Amino acid sequence: MGPLSVVKDYKKNLLNMVLDRINSIKKYLLYDKADDASLQTDEKIYWVNSLKSKCADTGSMECLQIQQGNELKPDGWALSHSTIQGFEYEQGYIYKIIVAEQPVTSKQTPADDALVNYHLVKVINGSLRLNDIWALETIQGNVEFEE
Repeated sequence: MGPLSVVKDYKKNLLNMVLDRINSIKKYLLYDKADDASLQTDEKIYWVNSLKSKCADTGSMECLQIQQGNELKPDGWALSHSTIQGFEYEQGYIYKIIVAEQPVTSKQTPADDALVNYHLVKVINGSLRLNDIWALETIQGNVEFEE
């Protein structure tokens, strides 16, 4: 086996890895439309980002970054002060979830509380997302990096 065939095999393997990764991302991002029929009228699909962010109006409090809808939009994140009952957030994971939204009458809640209660129905997907909490230590076990 000559050097040229090694390079061709490497390119072929690399291409296959990239195509596999693209297909897994497509499966993750695309929502099966058949499941739309099973959603109740008060249920919505939400995305929860892998990192919390400081809430704009509450000093040091951190809020979930969420967005509603089937498709994940990189610039579609909004901050949420509300909690999603039954949902256990873990930093470093991006979640696609089904949430039931239940309106609360103004007689049932103080003025500073949300007028909607959010309850987790189902976690559709919770995948690891690389963010600023990760650091490279080795490459193929050969090179170690130090700070």
